[in-house]
Amino acid sequence: MGWFDILKIMSPRQVLERMQEILGGEVKGTSARAGSEFTLNHDNGYIKIQQRGTGEYFVSINGETKFKGYNLSKILPDLEDEFGEMEKVAGAVTTSSPAHSHLFRPTFGGARRGRKKKSEEED
Repeated sequence: MGWFDILKIMSPRQVLERMQEILGGEVKGTSARAGSEFTLNHDNGYIKIQQRGTGEYFVSINGETKFKGYNLSKILPDLEDEFGEMEKVAGAVTTSSPAHSHLFRPTFGGARRGRKKKSEEED
């Protein structure tokens, strides 16, 4: 493991806070010399990250251990994929709808398209 990988290592709290942005809920937990245990309680259950004496992290979803590893940065994409379907339920927000396209067209100087200046109309 190089120094660049060490800089990218995430703590269990950081991982659960990232998941909190997707799922909502509350992060709780403690870190001690013998290990750590952090939990994210959300509407559909909970995610628990435990670190035991060997330094390996165990990530469990609703009581079932899904992921193991020493680097949470590598586990996070798999964890996000596990809950990716839940995030997609809300649907995508697009601005390409013709009904709203006039809201996103800038009119520099306040002039609308298709109008001529007053001085050109008088000539």
